[in-house]
Amino acid sequence: MKKTLSFMSCIAAFLVMTAQTTVGTTCLFLYNQPKVPQCLLKDDK
Repeated sequence: MKKTLSFMSCIAAFLVMTAQTTVGTTCLFLYNQPKVPQCLLKDDK
């Protein structure tokens, strides 16, 4: 049971990392455009 849980948390962490990287890349790409991306404004806490 513990192996399954740690395996699932590994997948979850990997998915979160991938999602964050995708959002970061998209923000960078949009940042090079004339418009200011909403994600950059929302991410600024």
